[in-house]
Amino acid sequence: MNSKFYNNYKTKVSSILVLSKLWKNTNKGRRRQIFLSFLLMITSGFAEVATLASLFPFLSALTNPERLWDFKYIKQLSIIFGFYNPNELILPLTIIFIITTVISSLIRLLNLWFYNKVAVAIGSDLSCEVYKRVLYLPYIIHTQRNSSEYISVIVNQVSRSVEVISQFLQLFTGIILMISLVTALLITNFSLTVIATLIFGSIYIFISKKTKAQLLRNSQRVSESRSKQIKSLQEGFGAIRDVLMSGNQNTYLSLFRKNDIPMRRYEAQSSFIGMFPRFALEAFGLIFIAISSYLFFILTNDFNNFIPFIATFALGAQKLLPAMQSSYNANSAIRANLVSVIDVLEIIEKEYIDVSYLSNLDKMEFKKSLKISNLGFRYSNNLPLVLKDINLEITPGERIGIIGKSGSGKSTLLEVLMGLLQPSKGKLLIDGIDINNSERPNLVSQWRKSISYVPQDIFLSDSSFAENIAFGLRKEQLDMNLVKDCARRAKISDLIEQSSYGYRTNVGEKGVRLSGGQCQRIGIARALYKNNKILVFDEATSALDNKTESELMESIEALSKDLTIIIIAHRLSTVKVCDKVFKIEDGFLKESSV
Repeated sequence: MNSKFYNNYKTKVSSILVLSKLWKNTNKGRRRQIFLSFLLMITSGFAEVATLASLFPFLSALTNPERLWDFKYIKQLSIIFGFYNPNELILPLTIIFIITTVISSLIRLLNLWFYNKVAVAIGSDLSCEVYKRVLYLPYIIHTQRNSSEYISVIVNQVSRSVEVISQFLQLFTGIILMISLVTALLITNFSLTVIATLIFGSIYIFISKKTKAQLLRNSQRVSESRSKQIKSLQEGFGAIRDVLMSGNQNTYLSLFRKNDIPMRRYEAQSSFIGMFPRFALEAFGLIFIAISSYLFFILTNDFNNFIPFIATFALGAQKLLPAMQSSYNANSAIRANLVSVIDVLEIIEKEYIDVSYLSNLDKMEFKKSLKISNLGFRYSNNLPLVLKDINLEITPGERIGIIGKSGSGKSTLLEVLMGLLQPSKGKLLIDGIDINNSERPNLVSQWRKSISYVPQDIFLSDSSFAENIAFGLRKEQLDMNLVKDCARRAKISDLIEQSSYGYRTNVGEKGVRLSGGQCQRIGIARALYKNNKILVFDEATSALDNKTESELMESIEALSKDLTIIIIAHRLSTVKVCDKVFKIEDGFLKESSV
């Protein structure tokens, strides 16, 4: 399904179709577990029937033992086991009833434990698969959607999809249990069972149909509110310095509350819809049993003979009503969370090429030239060109500066150059090879691996200096000698070695304990750790003061002359170390004389 279909589908949705698509995206191992869960459900249904079947002779033995001999199968079985007097059956039937009750309860507990385990396992599969799909999406898609949407799907919508899976298994359990109990009760008292099933079943079906549209609307509203809520959290925490300085905490709190309050209200409303029939119908069920018992009493001469029937029916009804409520509640919960499943499926069913194998490919050699020929780029067909007729050639070892005003297209050119964006027209040639060749998709990945990138805002994880320099690797994979060498070349080694725990010192979340210049030096050390021949600096010094920028540029200038360095900036002072400087203006690129 494409995105347009999903957007339209949210307005009129079929639970069966959505669940069938979820089934198709479940692996074979999980399907076998679901099948085993179904077998446990059926076994649980038989166990409930066995409980009812053992109750009737047990009560008959207590009220009128002689009457047991009227049932040939009971008399024959009793004689086989050496019981010749009906009074002797009271103890064995008591034990049988207790055993069947215990076994039935244990099977239901096992069923509950197992289907929740299966639901959680499927949820983990979905969560990892969604994250995988998002990570492998083309870069241009990430530029078009807010990350809060993806975070909401992974953190919230997958959890709600797990709830849907769990509730579906509970619904199936309830249906099997209802069929089993109704079958047993029909044998006990056909007329009364038919009347009770029609009355209570009709009430639940009527309520379910009436609340279907409301639950779906609530599901969509909750989904939208959660995404906006996460967005407001990201913006508030991401700009925490500005928030504290300007004192506009109430603005972000107001945005959060604006989405949080209605979301909680819709969730509460859906929860109420799922639960309210239980309290009304439990009382109605007891009234129904009381009236039925009274009618039996006034219409029969020997009421004692009917006590086992009435008690068996009462126990069956006591089990049947919760099964009906459980099925109704599960159905309501499915509808209340169905849009979450659609959000998850929308990502999982996106066109996807698994390129994980490319991580093992060698880097692309850059021996002769990097050439951009007549390049143009636009973000979509209905938007104007951002880059126009760009021509540029870079040879190994050159230091190239590209300057321009904010919004002139510098970063976009850089993203095309690094293989993140594919040109709308023209070519990017590395040693004469077009890396955007659709028949050789590995070329782009090989080229990306050949480049070390230093952005304006260096992301630092809440971990040690060493882990941030060798970013993306596990502790046991770190090459400490290389880490120290890169830190020295980036002129950050003195600071690190003077810190309390050296390279094991924690830098704090987002490098909160470091200055801007120190963060950038760690970014340079990280780029050097990749041991690539091409270094790209994207506005890497724009947020620094003149003195810090000057020191940082000295560090860059001192790097090996074998490195090809491309510097994107908007200040001339940043590119003074470059061999050539180009200026980009209104999407056009020309060599600058400065």
